[in-house]
Amino acid sequence: MTWDDLEKFIYVERDIHRLSRSESQQREYEQFKRRTLFEWKSMQDYVLCSILGVDSMMGNGVKLTNPDDLALKKDEGQFLLVKNDFPYSMSDGIRHYVLWKIGSDCNEDDYNRAKRQLAEQESGPLDFVAWENPPSLRSLPGIHHIHILCRRKLADSCKYHDTA
Repeated sequence: MTWDDLEKFIYVERDIHRLSRSESQQREYEQFKRRTLFEWKSMQDYVLCSILGVDSMMGNGVKLTNPDDLALKKDEGQFLLVKNDFPYSMSDGIRHYVLWKIGSDCNEDDYNRAKRQLAEQESGPLDFVAWENPPSLRSLPGIHHIHILCRRKLADSCKYHDTA
């Protein structure tokens, strides 16, 4: 998908269902999921512990989230921006990140903080597209997250985009 396609699907048509991975990316994701679920109770437990830093514990032969540490992280409002390991199929130069937050929903301040972080990381102005999946498409409904796509800002950027 091109940047214009992404902006159209997300901001104009509001049709997130049109976003997809390539066949090989989807196959890779499914294999990763199967391997992960052999070791972890759920994908949510894996993300909470492996990505968001919540302590894990063993239960019934698999790893799961330590509820005491999760409660502490919720109180802290844990916030983390990470590159998506399994991005959608997009043109070169477009990067896909996920903004994760424990304890509350991601808000506009969190999004703006993530955009500043990415602009600093990329050393220059960027175009952004962001969205939250509808409930029917949330692979991890128990962890609030938004998707953020970015690319280096172009002089002729589309009018629907968000910039920083």
